[in-house]
Amino acid sequence: MDRQWTFKNFTNTLQVSGCHFGIKPPMWSYPKHHHHLIELVCCLSGEVKQQIGQEVVIMRQGDWLLVKSGVKHETINESDEPYVFFNLHFDLDDSEMRRALGAESYQFIPDHQAGGSELSSYVKQLEAILGGSIADDRLQGIPAEQHVILDVQQRLTVQATILLIVAEMVRLLNERQVLGADPGQDATQFTAETAHRMEELLSANVYSDITVNEMAKAMNMSRYQCSKVFSHIYGVSPRQFLSQLKLNEAKKLLVTTDKSIAAIAELLGYHSPTHFSRQFRRWTGQSPNHFRPKHAIDPPPKNGE
Repeated sequence: MDRQWTFKNFTNTLQVSGCHFGIKPPMWSYPKHHHHLIELVCCLSGEVKQQIGQEVVIMRQGDWLLVKSGVKHETINESDEPYVFFNLHFDLDDSEMRRALGAESYQFIPDHQAGGSELSSYVKQLEAILGGSIADDRLQGIPAEQHVILDVQQRLTVQATILLIVAEMVRLLNERQVLGADPGQDATQFTAETAHRMEELLSANVYSDITVNEMAKAMNMSRYQCSKVFSHIYGVSPRQFLSQLKLNEAKKLLVTTDKSIAAIAELLGYHSPTHFSRQFRRWTGQSPNHFRPKHAIDPPPKNGE
């Protein structure tokens, strides 16, 4: 018996105009811009806000973001921690790949979904070519920008690893599209009921430091799905909704009780009174002490006054 299996001949060209790791300080931002190639970003640590058109995506450790070429976006690090990331600008002259990656203006792949893939290991392979983890250099006196010179073998390894990253991304997006299809269910009713369950869960946890990630796990959904469903029904993100609940409760406690600022902060699940005061001032423009009725903060009158 004589058999032969032959792959069809094909030629694909990978174009990479930017492949880098970076560390950006707190309050760093990159103004609104767009690229002629596809952009792929992975948050390695910290937290960053991606403003894409009128939508906002919050990225945390393990999250990935794919931005279609030509789409304007802005990056802002509003946290108190450095933002560490992997970034890639690329294109492939393969029509099927382009359709898969360019179906939406952007695609958000949360850590919950990306964690079950090989993406993290591929990023570590690229870090290894640099001689170690990018995070190891945070506190060292390294130059602000470094251009890595690669030999032939390293260039081939980088190119092969980037192709594996792209292939894994296409697989994840196709998988999510298949799993997301549910033609036998009333999507509008399902979305509303799911959002209402989230609202009940958030309301029940106003006196805790519950995170959207924890809520997503409780709902057996990804963080991205939770935020998208909730925002569609309530017009705000789950974090914004919970912040509003905490604000209302804080106002009530400040006006109706004599609890200290520290006690109220602890009661509402804040890690410190300073964090609570900073958030309260951001919400109201006033400190908790200034918001509290004057009679509640004035010392008691002395005898004869």
